[in-house]
Amino acid sequence: MASTRKRHGGESDKDLHQKQFLEAFAVSCSVQKAARWAGVHRQCHYDWLKQDSTYPSRFAEARQRAADMLEDEAVRRAKDGVRRPLVYKGKQVYIQGEPIYQIEYSDQLLIRLLEAYNPERFKRRNETTFQWSGDLSELSESQLAMLEKQFMEIAAQGDPAKFAALQKQLEAGAIVIDAEAMPVETQST
Repeated sequence: MASTRKRHGGESDKDLHQKQFLEAFAVSCSVQKAARWAGVHRQCHYDWLKQDSTYPSRFAEARQRAADMLEDEAVRRAKDGVRRPLVYKGKQVYIQGEPIYQIEYSDQLLIRLLEAYNPERFKRRNETTFQWSGDLSELSESQLAMLEKQFMEIAAQGDPAKFAALQKQLEAGAIVIDAEAMPVETQST
């Protein structure tokens, strides 16, 4: 039981290894690197998560510090860019003996940060598949209006004048669409 042996200062080997591991993880964001730096096998981390009641919360704190550090780096790369040597034909470019650098910005990081910090304005708009049981009472007003418009477009067969006439009839409450007379669109796969 070498891991419970007390060191000078009252700290056990296990406590020391956990402390070293957590500090290393907060900096490296890697279980493998943190284990190597702490001088333990990476499986120790997983064992500590299962067996030590205080370790999961301390690991959660280290993980949050690691995430904060990664976020800071993402902001820096997106906002300030990364300085890279200017290369021409495989060799770095020099002017009057001084190396020339260019600043590269990460548009992808900037987009992700905008989505994270202002989701209402920059959230991704994904198409969703709508599953409908066929009961019209389940549809919202906007869904009913969209369905109504689509039926009228089909019935008008691309004729704007016919569409306008159908719209007037609908507003008057006197529209009748013959579903059998409408063309049926087929999709080829």
